[in-house]
Amino acid sequence: MPRVVAELAAELRVMAGWLGLDGVEVGERGDLAAPLGRVA
Repeated sequence: MPRVVAELAAELRVMAGWLGLDGVEVGERGDLAAPLGRVA
Protein backbone atom coordinates (compact mmCIF):
# COMPACT_ATOMS: atom_id res chain seq x y z
CA MET A 1 0.00 0.00 0.00
CA PRO A 2 2.88 2.50 0.47
CA ARG A 3 3.32 2.77 -3.30
CA VAL A 4 -0.40 3.43 -3.80
CA VAL A 5 -0.36 6.16 -1.15
CA ALA A 6 2.74 7.84 -2.59
CA GLU A 7 1.37 7.81 -6.13
CA LEU A 8 -2.06 9.00 -5.03
CA ALA A 9 -0.50 11.88 -3.08
CA ALA A 10 1.55 12.88 -6.13
CA GLU A 11 -1.50 12.82 -8.40
CA LEU A 12 -3.55 14.82 -5.91
CA ARG A 13 -0.80 17.48 -5.82
CA VAL A 14 -0.83 17.64 -9.63
CA MET A 15 -4.61 17.96 -9.63
CA ALA A 16 -4.51 20.67 -6.97
CA GLY A 17 -2.01 22.63 -9.05
CA TRP A 18 -4.10 22.20 -12.18
CA LEU A 19 -7.12 23.54 -10.28
CA GLY A 20 -5.11 26.46 -8.90
CA LEU A 21 -5.31 25.24 -5.30
CA ASP A 22 -2.58 25.70 -2.71
CA GLY A 23 -2.57 22.08 -1.63
CA VAL A 24 -4.50 18.99 -0.63
CA GLU A 25 -6.45 18.46 2.56
CA VAL A 26 -7.00 14.90 3.77
CA GLY A 27 -10.08 13.96 5.76
CA GLU A 28 -10.31 11.40 8.54
CA ARG A 29 -12.43 8.69 6.88
CA GLY A 30 -11.33 5.80 4.70
CA ASP A 31 -8.60 3.21 4.56
CA LEU A 32 -6.09 5.56 2.96
CA ALA A 33 -6.82 8.64 5.06
CA ALA A 34 -4.20 8.09 7.77
CA PRO A 35 -1.33 7.05 5.48
CA LEU A 36 -2.23 9.74 2.95
CA GLY A 37 -2.36 12.37 5.69
CA ARG A 38 1.23 11.51 6.62
CA VAL A 39 2.57 12.11 3.11
CA ALA A 40 0.25 14.79 1.73
